[in-house]
Amino acid sequence: MNYYNTIATALAILFSTFYSSAQTYTTMAAGTWNNTTTVWSTDGGVTPCGCTPGATPGAATIDVAHSLTVAPNLNLTGTTLTLLASGSIAGAFDILANNATMDLFGPASLTNFTQNGTTTTNIHLGGSLLASNQVALNGGTFTVDQATLTTGRVDIAIGATLNLLNGSKWTVTSGNLRNEGTINLDPGSCIETNGNIVNRPTGVINGSGALNSGGNINNQGTIANTISWCANGAGIGMSTPEDCATAVGICGAIVLPIELESFTAEINESGMVELRWITLSERNSSHFVVSKSTDGLNWENTLTIQGAGTTSQTQHYWGQDQTSYEKTYYLLTQYDTDGRKNVFGPVSVENKTKNADWQVFPNPVSSNGVLTLKGLSSGNGMLILSNSQGIQVDALSFNAVNGELEYALSNVQSGIYFMTVAVGYETKTQRVVVAK
Repeated sequence: MNYYNTIATALAILFSTFYSSAQTYTTMAAGTWNNTTTVWSTDGGVTPCGCTPGATPGAATIDVAHSLTVAPNLNLTGTTLTLLASGSIAGAFDILANNATMDLFGPASLTNFTQNGTTTTNIHLGGSLLASNQVALNGGTFTVDQATLTTGRVDIAIGATLNLLNGSKWTVTSGNLRNEGTINLDPGSCIETNGNIVNRPTGVINGSGALNSGGNINNQGTIANTISWCANGAGIGMSTPEDCATAVGICGAIVLPIELESFTAEINESGMVELRWITLSERNSSHFVVSKSTDGLNWENTLTIQGAGTTSQTQHYWGQDQTSYEKTYYLLTQYDTDGRKNVFGPVSVENKTKNADWQVFPNPVSSNGVLTLKGLSSGNGMLILSNSQGIQVDALSFNAVNGELEYALSNVQSGIYFMTVAVGYETKTQRVVVAK
């Protein structure tokens, strides 16, 4: 009897696993990918399911219609993922797609993207992909149709196909593009890199679009004579003359909703977080929203600033936020006038100076000055001085009499340092500026 009970239990688990992996998940509200209370539904968005697709959803169908923060890396094996125009996914995470199907009508912001096998990825009008590190197309088909991508290094393997259609643009901001597969460039489409473009012996680039490289273009394979090209460095193995006027003209005619040069968060001398971002151009830009989180999962809006509409002039944006005791993450979301959005980040800051119950002065201090510490716990302790890269530059043991200590610097180079003091079970850290 126990034998049959065991078999029945195993079959039930197997059936449950299979059923779950073939499930259809639909978002009901914004939140985090792993939220098991309010975000996901399995009945078409009628009621919350109390579940989540998880990091390895298997052969599930996933429809994202809201803004989601993704913390775990996603392994999409046999998964069908649709990111609707009203949705977005963002976070410091990777996507590994194996024999999957992905359709992006909204923005996706992540670290690395890799597709294998027969994966089909389509970036549609209104969709975008921002991969801060690397994109690896190891198989399948990747199609960009009336859309733009901004990524780091790009590798296209043998057997993989990249299609850029209807005036699409792929901008490689850091690293090189290496092609061993097939690239099809429609008229008016462009690949633009800050690094090199390398077309390996098995690589084929078809069509009549443009290649614009900030480095070299090294052709060891086949590039159609109808491709316009321009290289800031050398053009190696090219069968047609360089035509920068045409190539740059094609690439320049494709205007991104915004061209973001930088987005930073830093703690200033007053202990406030300074949020700064720079755009090189904007098109139909309505406004920007900065959101913050202390866990990278739950976000709240902290700052809203109007955009510049349509402009080709560089714009500088600035705002402030109160610091917390914890590491804080910030996301930047840009909204178009038609409601579409682009997500950038996250960036983070960590407040190492918020200790209101003790004092260090003078601050700033000279390279051979003497710092006075007050408000310490009395007793034996340890002081460690580290530079802004976290490298220890000095350490000493001391006995704080009446909670005070004098610490003499000796030819310390100018810069920003962090002084950590431990007395008993209490540890405090203070930011110290050493002036010339």
